[in-house]
Amino acid sequence: MKHFNQTFSDAVTEKMIISTAIIKHDALLELIELEPDVFYHKENRIIYDAMKALHNEGEIIDSLSLRNKLSEQGKYAEIGGDGYLADLMQCTSVVNYKYAGRTLTKLMLRRKLAGLTLSMHDLINQPCVENELILNEIESVVKEFDRLSREDYTEIKDLMPEDFSEYDVTGQFIPTGFKGIDSKIIGLFKGELIILGARPGRGKTALALNCVMNMAKENNCAFISLEMPKKQLGMRALSSWAMVNGRDLRQGKLDGKIKQLEEARERIKKLKLAILNCNTIDQIEASARKLVQLKDLKFLIVDYLQLVKVTGKGKQRYVEVGEVSRRLKLLAIELDIPIMAMCQLSRECEDRAPRLSDLRESGDIEQDADVVLFLHESETDNTIKLLFAKSRSDEAGVQSELIFKKEFTRFFDIDYYM
Repeated sequence: MKHFNQTFSDAVTEKMIISTAIIKHDALLELIELEPDVFYHKENRIIYDAMKALHNEGEIIDSLSLRNKLSEQGKYAEIGGDGYLADLMQCTSVVNYKYAGRTLTKLMLRRKLAGLTLSMHDLINQPCVENELILNEIESVVKEFDRLSREDYTEIKDLMPEDFSEYDVTGQFIPTGFKGIDSKIIGLFKGELIILGARPGRGKTALALNCVMNMAKENNCAFISLEMPKKQLGMRALSSWAMVNGRDLRQGKLDGKIKQLEEARERIKKLKLAILNCNTIDQIEASARKLVQLKDLKFLIVDYLQLVKVTGKGKQRYVEVGEVSRRLKLLAIELDIPIMAMCQLSRECEDRAPRLSDLRESGDIEQDADVVLFLHESETDNTIKLLFAKSRSDEAGVQSELIFKKEFTRFFDIDYYM
């Protein structure tokens, strides 16, 4: 593997483009947009990370600021100290630095292909590895090839519409079936990550299930449950639509309720809804991609975010949760569908309204989400407050109320009972 990597690397070009970026601001902006992995040689990758940190801090990058940043990070000796920096600064500048960047990107992709070939050989020879995970690994590399091979800029003139009606979002979103939600966020849009957060027992799974059942009347949807077995989820769906107490259903107390259960069962059978059990983000990605191809998937729910595992060990939990939210957002963009993920909130909001800071274990959730909704108990019996903590529109910070019949795990709009 090391032999392959050395073959598909160019230490001279790496040093030249870094040197050019220190001297020319335009080249720096190009360098900052490169993937970190384009730098195969460790010293250059460390320097790139330091330059990016200085750029994000708004600092001017020169040999002195770079030296100080590397020393601050404890990595100055690791790159070879003054000797390597001096050698770097003496490198010839690159005139066509965009071409140099594309060259390094091409070499990086060749290394990834070489690594994929070897890892596929190892995975195929492990009987316990599911085929879906192998296909997902292949698809992820192919997607990255496709993404990096496209132009990375768009002329503003190409963004101007011929017909202004294209700005009308009517028909471009999927309604949730709840006026209290749709009136505030217009609906669920393609490519968006929607977070629904609450403390345990506040009804986040119930609301998610209610939403997806409403949407599955017209759209192919999927519900990924990491917390609840499929059979139990089916029972809750039946209880909800038949409006039969879930406890009565479990205890077989069905006198006078058979007809409404049968009617609800037949309506549920017509829904375009798939229920999946996935444990890892790799499995979620593989299943979603497959459903888009086979079933034209339009909406996906993941219940819930903190239970999703990341392949590999050694990462802190908040890092893993951040990776899951980021990959769900990228998956929503890739598949061009809205994805809703449930999220458990921290204990700090037990006695007050939830805030964005209550998103447990990772600040990245707030950053990755397009819309963040919170459920919070109301002072009125059987009502739940729905807080719009983050929104694509100016509706952030407002709230509405929903009726929650806990015995049926069923939500209704307020005006349903008015």
